[in-house]
Amino acid sequence: MMDTSPRAIAFGLNRDGIPGPRGKTWGASTLHGNVQRGTGILNNELYIGRLVWNRLRYIKDPDTGKRVSR
Repeated sequence: MMDTSPRAIAFGLNRDGIPGPRGKTWGASTLHGNVQRGTGILNNELYIGRLVWNRLRYIKDPDTGKRVSR
């Protein structure tokens, strides 16, 4: 089996004209994401068949009024 970096995979998907998850281009971080937050396709437990509820929580910052992911 050949090891391919997320950057090379993203390049190949963009080269082949395959749209990304939001209809835009693919980036390496779309694939590998953030391990602590569980983002990115390679860290998403749904892709191995495990359904997880309430993985992220949003709280409103009283100073700015914006939602902050926790």
